[in-house]
Amino acid sequence: MSAGRFDEVSVRRPKRRFWKRATIVVAVLSLICGGIFMALSGLATFDLSSFRHENVTFSHQGAKISGSLYLPAEQFEGPIALLVHGDGPQDRLSDGGYQPLMNRLLNGGIAVFSWDKPGVGLSEGNWLNQSMEDRAALVISAADAIRAGSWYGNNAIGVIGFSQAGWVLPHVARFTGDMDFYVTVGGAISWREQSAYLGRMRMQQEGQDDAEISRLLERQKWLDERIFGQMLDYEEYRKLVAIEEPSARLMAPDRYQFVQLNYNSDARPLLGHIKAPFLALSGEKDLNVDARNSINTYRAMLATANAENQFKLVPDASHSLLRAEWYNFQLPSHWTTFAIGLFLIQGSNAYATGVLDIMANWILDVSAKDRRDHPITN
Repeated sequence: MSAGRFDEVSVRRPKRRFWKRATIVVAVLSLICGGIFMALSGLATFDLSSFRHENVTFSHQGAKISGSLYLPAEQFEGPIALLVHGDGPQDRLSDGGYQPLMNRLLNGGIAVFSWDKPGVGLSEGNWLNQSMEDRAALVISAADAIRAGSWYGNNAIGVIGFSQAGWVLPHVARFTGDMDFYVTVGGAISWREQSAYLGRMRMQQEGQDDAEISRLLERQKWLDERIFGQMLDYEEYRKLVAIEEPSARLMAPDRYQFVQLNYNSDARPLLGHIKAPFLALSGEKDLNVDARNSINTYRAMLATANAENQFKLVPDASHSLLRAEWYNFQLPSHWTTFAIGLFLIQGSNAYATGVLDIMANWILDVSAKDRRDHPITN
């Protein structure tokens, strides 16, 4: 019996060890292969080289603006989306941040046109000299340039606007009725309300208590009204801040001018001009813009304006509709090295689940209906 028991143990124990080790090896290899696959698939969404693209230049307020039109195919009859930047000195690809989004749109049959902001990349001028009305006029000039190209055949043309573009798009609608669709991503409603919300979120992240936050926001509101409500010139602004907030960092003169031009921006009086289909997408965890207020405002003012209009608060999404658990930062400068690396690995997978499909499918759907109403004639 003892010999038999010994044989049973001596034979079966190595088998159990082998299969346990084999299972671990298989699991590790699966994780590695899965990680490699995810990395390769994510990195691939930054690559736009397989798509035809045309360099397009046009004039706006006497300055040459340079951009790129990406086309999903040689023979193309689908919609064309113009990307309208948010704040900051952004180039046509937003330092690469646009590429996964563009890749998804292009693979869905949607062309994309984006340009360097004035004074950025190959574009002339200075974007800090622009009001929201100026920015809207630039968008219309961009649309005219696309319509003038040989690639255009009465395609549906619309805009996808990010953040600050929430103030630009209603002016576009006020100036022209030629846009076939509007999409906002993290669209802002009121400059002053958005600034207060951003400040509140920043101070909460810094750990300040609610009473102190409210006091500081009231103080900042009072100071802003003195500065921008009275339209102080830069020297008057500098002197006032030196007295009232001597430790505060001054804005550069051109940034001060930009804020002064746009301090009273508010989308609400202009939203009624938007008659074409409108899609609002805002991240539930947005730290820059009060997403719930934006979606509620859009819904209240535009729900009956067009049967195709949709308003979506995207769960667990950031200001840019990225997955909030990894990418919820107020400023690009706040991104950690880990987050940057992860974004490069994930690419379009960094976005909240399904949100890029929602955007692309909605554009295709409303554009197809528009094309039935306005068939291509050449």
